[in-house]
Amino acid sequence: MNDPDFNYAIYTAPVGEESENYYLWHIRIVPRLTSIAGFEIGSGMYINTAFPEETADFIRNFKV
Repeated sequence: MNDPDFNYAIYTAPVGEESENYYLWHIRIVPRLTSIAGFEIGSGMYINTAFPEETADFIRNFKV
């Protein structure tokens, strides 16, 4: 995997739930092997990394 970036999240029990008695916490570690990372996962929005000029050129030259 060549030392990838990663995201981690700490999960705790919901307050006031029955699960408080047995659910303490856990950590989720996720290696990021693509461009989808913490911002995209947390917000549900995706960042467009292409320049507008490149995208416009691609669309103009796309053959249907």
